[in-house]
Amino acid sequence: MRRTLALSLLTLVCTTGIRAQAVAGFGAITGIVKDMYGDGIPDTTIVLTNPINGVKRTVMTSDDGIFDAPALIPSSSYSMKVTRKGYADWELKGFDVAVGETLNFHRRGSPGRAGARAGHEDRTFGPGDG
Repeated sequence: MRRTLALSLLTLVCTTGIRAQAVAGFGAITGIVKDMYGDGIPDTTIVLTNPINGVKRTVMTSDDGIFDAPALIPSSSYSMKVTRKGYADWELKGFDVAVGETLNFHRRGSPGRAGARAGHEDRTFGPGDG
């Protein structure tokens, strides 16, 4: 009985290490989208794309405005687009995700005109103080 238990625990520990090594070869993006008052904006769509490796990942923010995109293929030329009804879109192009790196974005916005682009006066998800 003890030998079986010890063998089971050893197998569990060894397979956990194998899974951790597979995940270690990737990068991740996390962050929070806040309104102009600092409250998280729920149900915001985050679209991550990379034309070099064909990645397109869509994630939604939680009730607190938090989003997480784990296990991204490390590469340059990632783009992120943030959209939410009642807010102007915001887009960031040409950033890199490195092996083992987690990029953390904090975006603060205010209501804007639908379809407005980043860089315009009424942009919404532009640089914030997090």
